[in-house]
Amino acid sequence: MNTEINLIEQQPNKFAPFLKFGILFFVLALCVISFVLFQKNDYQSQIEIKSEKLAELESILLENRGAVKDYKKQERLISDVAGIRSASVPNLSVYKSILGLLSDSKQLIMYETLPSNQILVEAKFDTLPELAGYVSALLKLNYVKNTELTNVILVDSAYHATLTVATDLETLTKEFGMNE
Repeated sequence: MNTEINLIEQQPNKFAPFLKFGILFFVLALCVISFVLFQKNDYQSQIEIKSEKLAELESILLENRGAVKDYKKQERLISDVAGIRSASVPNLSVYKSILGLLSDSKQLIMYETLPSNQILVEAKFDTLPELAGYVSALLKLNYVKNTELTNVILVDSAYHATLTVATDLETLTKEFGMNE
């Protein structure tokens, strides 16, 4: 019996390194794809949780929006009222006070409150000393800062005087209280 022994050298497989790199690439690509899918699912679940919380907070906000608007409106009204009260002048009390300094109420010709904390008074006086006494009495009032005699005219044996009275708003409100 003859046995043939093939002693020819076996040639290495030329495709083995490519096959190994291909398998390695496939395994790595599979790992990367599975990692990306895992991250995607994780992010998706986080987004769903956050969107549920957002929907819940939006519903709570919609429920409380009316109360917040009412609260802001109330705060704004309170500040507006405080501003109006601080800027209000007790006109009637000041008018009565200035009229009370005259010897007769018929002497007063005109009374006007100006926006710059001033009062314009026009009155008639029989004599100049009577006019000087009235100006002096005005200057003695606590809330009067300054009195300016703007105009004096002799009309039918009576002096028509125009006075500009500068007032202190704080002292006015302290002395007479709030606007009537």
